[in-house]
Amino acid sequence: MAVIGILTCQIFELEWAELLSADSDIEQITIIENEKSKKLADALEKKGLTNINRIPHLNSFKPEPSEQLQLLIRVFDFSLHRNRKLLARTLHKEAQPMQCYVDCFLLGYGLCGNTLLDPSDVLDTDKPIFIANDPSGGTVDDCIGLLIGGRECYHAELCKQAGTFFMTAGWVNHWDKILNPKYSKVDTPMAQRMFKRYKRTLLVNSPVMPQQEMENGVNHFNNLFACQSENKMGNLTIFKDTWNRAKQSLVKK
Repeated sequence: MAVIGILTCQIFELEWAELLSADSDIEQITIIENEKSKKLADALEKKGLTNINRIPHLNSFKPEPSEQLQLLIRVFDFSLHRNRKLLARTLHKEAQPMQCYVDCFLLGYGLCGNTLLDPSDVLDTDKPIFIANDPSGGTVDDCIGLLIGGRECYHAELCKQAGTFFMTAGWVNHWDKILNPKYSKVDTPMAQRMFKRYKRTLLVNSPVMPQQEMENGVNHFNNLFACQSENKMGNLTIFKDTWNRAKQSLVKK
């Protein structure tokens, strides 16, 4: 039995669905179900996967008695990146009981404000940990850097227009929570003041969401904050590389 434990931000739900649905080596995908993981589970099932197991808590995890690859996935609220200490505490808290079930951890995060500069210290585990590498070296900065092609591409777009709000498919689905009192104390007038220097939304297109759907999804954002949309082709290269490194480590083992 080989089990990869995935700890991920919900911002990557569609990217995970795209990647995992295309991998025939996976025997079982177990998702600890909550409000944050529902879209990922639904997206996987929408792609026709029948090996999805939704469980209410970790103690319900029952790995198959085989040598094939299995996944145990925990999805976290996208807003955790706003509080570095809370993000670190949350990942540590969830990794501790999970480590006895998995052979390695794969993190669906970037540095996130240097929270994960030392993932082993944050998770406090002796299990191998895999996190996305930037092409220029080190770990990618955040979810945008991971999907836009790395730090250099990210920086180049900021140099074109400093007032840029980057929109991946995940951000298109979740940006409106900025104004949701459940997630934020920011109301619309306050948000408009905060975003007054932003001039464009840059849609980081990828295979997980059609460009037209992304453009439709940011219309309200653009109207609220007086921005104009532009498009930039992103990719899943770094995402897939991280996944493949984690898989390869189990083959070598």
